[in-house]
Amino acid sequence: MSYLSFNKASIRAVTPTDPYHRKAREICLSWLDGAAHFSLHTSGSTGLPKEIVVKRAQLQASVRASADALSLQPHSRVLACININYVGGFMMLIRAMELDWEVVLVPPVSNPLLDLPATLSFDFAALVPMQLAEIISNERTRDLPQKLGKILLGGVGLTPAQYDAFQKLGPEIYLGYGMTETVSHVALRSLSDAHDAPYRLTGDLEIGTDARGCLYLRGAVTDFELVQTNDLAMVSADRKSFRILGRIDNTVNSGGIKMQLETLDYQFGAVFREAGISNRFFFWKMPDPRLGEALVLVVEGENTLQKQIRALVEEHLERNKRPRKICFTELFLMTGSDKVDKSRTFDTLSGPAAADNISVS
Repeated sequence: MSYLSFNKASIRAVTPTDPYHRKAREICLSWLDGAAHFSLHTSGSTGLPKEIVVKRAQLQASVRASADALSLQPHSRVLACININYVGGFMMLIRAMELDWEVVLVPPVSNPLLDLPATLSFDFAALVPMQLAEIISNERTRDLPQKLGKILLGGVGLTPAQYDAFQKLGPEIYLGYGMTETVSHVALRSLSDAHDAPYRLTGDLEIGTDARGCLYLRGAVTDFELVQTNDLAMVSADRKSFRILGRIDNTVNSGGIKMQLETLDYQFGAVFREAGISNRFFFWKMPDPRLGEALVLVVEGENTLQKQIRALVEEHLERNKRPRKICFTELFLMTGSDKVDKSRTFDTLSGPAAADNISVS
């Protein structure tokens, strides 16, 4: 794995041969040459991937909001290691050009520190949780997070094990809430807070909830257009912060019993951890002729744990809230932005992997 180091003064003289590095250079040069519009692509984790065209002013508003909220200073050295083909990695390059940062660019890999000089230190880094988990689990890099400076985590929620492990690290670590339509995060919360602490807005945004209870946002980062999400939220009285309860399309109505998939994921993550099970998993739903919808538990790995997991389900979940199936699959499918593609992963279980399913009555 190679890395590329540059700032806005040197990027024109850089002539990378790696296609990923060349793409980063093109983005930076487009910005420095005053491009008025940029095309971004959603990751596809909550629907079909789509192209979104954003204005330069939206990106500048996002940079200002992030810099103010995180006290990001000009001329800092930063680690850019999340995919530049999606908004999180793309915005690291835009911030670098606007704030005149020295960028160390690493292609998106599970452990971006493995092939970097151990002497390098940073003021700021943006990571996905999987990368930080890999860093601290590898003996060569487990002591290096303190060299990353402030860390912004985005892309996916944390498991209980990740939350506990990351809280013990020295650097300031923040969880971001945002999407492609808001050109990166629009709210942050510190990892020193409880796992259900509210996100606090960055920048000047109008927020609220629609009739379904789902969050909407509007401000400079959205070009003052209303962005309606499918995220169920509780908005504070001063409309400066909010808690995310889960996605409305991740609500399971099973025989009149409503359950939120994200809540189950977090709660059962603690059960798995206490039982010493490190396999990744997620709860999902499927049609059921009697219940309307039925809960499913999907576990990554071989089904050698089925008896143990079944016992945990029966011990920790009420009868009417137990999954109707526990499914095992060899490997979870991922989106381009390193999120588990739950829908596609579950769809594969209608094939040969279905033979490994066990029912829970």
